[in-house]
This record gives sequence, C-alpha cells and structure tokens, in this order.
Amino acid sequence: MFRIVFAIAALAALIASPAGATPFLLAGVEVSGYTSQCTVGAPYVSCAEDETVSSSSPGTGQFLATTDGSLGTGYYGATGWFSGYLDPPTAEVSAEAGSEPAPEPGFYYWTDSAASARVIQGYTYRGSVPATFEAQVGLLAGIEGGPLNQVFANVSIFDAATYDPDAEIFPIITYVGLSANGIGDDLTNSVDYTAPLSFELQPGQGVYMIVDLEAIFVSRYAGYQTVGVDASHTLTVNFTNGPLDLLTPALTAPEPGTSLVLGAGCWV
Repeated sequence: MFRIVFAIAALAALIASPAGATPFLLAGVEVSGYTSQCTVGAPYVSCAEDETVSSSSPGTGQFLATTDGSLGTGYYGATGWFSGYLDPPTAEVSAEAGSEPAPEPGFYYWTDSAASARVIQGYTYRGSVPATFEAQVGLLAGIEGGPLNQVFANVSIFDAATYDPDAEIFPIITYVGLSANGIGDDLTNSVDYTAPLSFELQPGQGVYMIVDLEAIFVSRYAGYQTVGVDASHTLTVNFTNGPLDLLTPALTAPEPGTSLVLGAGCWV
C-alpha cells in the first residue's frame, strides 16, 4: 500500500559532480498516510460501514514534505526533510488508532491508521581513490498497545547507475532495517535503536540513500481504547566517517532568504 514511486525530475543543475559521474535524476521527499473507521456490530464481527481519509505529498525536488489527517479516533502524520551537514535525510511519522462505542447499542467504531515518509538523497564521490563511508542510523519511538501496532524503518544505498524506481528488483549496495512492535495493552514500548551503515564508493560513483519509515496502528476493542506512536518517532541518518569533503549531495537546501523552484517541489 505504501510503495512509493517517485516521478523522474532532472536535478542536474544542483549537482557539482566530476566529469563522467552519474547524473542524479531522483531526489526529494514524499509522505503519505491514511486512517479508516469501521462500524462493527454484535453478535457478528463484520464491517457495516467503512470510511477512509488519506493524503500524500509528492516529493521529487522537495526539501521538505508533510501531511496529516484524522477520522474519528484515527490520526496520521508524516514529515520528511534534509538537515545538517551534507543534508542527511530525516523522517518522522506518527499514527493513532482507537475504539469507542457507536451510537447504536452493541456497535463499536474501530479504526486503523498508518503513516509513511520516504526521503531520497543522491551523492557523488569526487575522490581519486576508492573510499569507505560510515554512518549511524537512529530510530526513536514510543509504541503503545499490542503487537499489531508496528514501526518499520529501512535505510538503503543504491548505485545510481543501475537504480530504477519502476523495477521490482534492482541491485543494492547495502541496507539497514529496524522494526519494533507494541508489547501489550496499556503498555508502551520505548524504542531507541542505533545501527551502523557502511559502504565503499569508487571515484566518480553516484549513489542514492533511500530512507523509509512507516507506522501502522489498529484498534480492535469492544469499548474505549487508544493506541499510537508518540511524536518522537524519528529515523535519522548521520555520517560518522569517510572523506566527507569529497562527497557532493544531489539536493542541497538553499540558504535562508533565497528562493528556488525545481521539478515537482519548491523551497522559498
């Protein structure tokens, strides 16, 4: 449901890469989410009425994207952006689902909510010899409710010369995956995960760093219940080692007070 495909937009004007380096065609932020509410009646558990609210923000060329929505006891919010040295990607999502009695006796409202954020950044290595780069991936979250409530995080490095956003399978250089679940009703699973990410680049090589973060929450309770993930649910990537002065990002946020319009997004 949350497979996000970015439209292709030329970013060559933002790339200061050496001759022969792979040009970047893809960089930006995309966010999406949905929440649905189902009216469930006793004695049979069946969805008599289902209503959904959803939204998304396409992101090729965007430095920042955000979206949110709500329906009954369901809520979602997602934000992605570039920040800091070399504009490392950052993603943040939140979701909430709940149950409550419906006006009709024996009926209840059940809700599902989900939010996702994807940040893509391209890098060109301008060195003259192969080099290894290291980064730290960090995930912070507070997950309320049972194991059906889940958080998924993934950071992948792809070779820009072979990456095809429309392909089902394509070569990957390396990746880090993190995930967590709720641990029980009325309990909060406080998550603070870190993981190393390391990759080697050849002179002139271009790569994409793709950061994905998703939260899914459901509530199935014959009464009042609220489950969700708190606002600290954040996925970050920060470089820790390597010749960073020879690494050129494809998309760099302009200085404050300047204006730039590019592709499908804009920054003012």
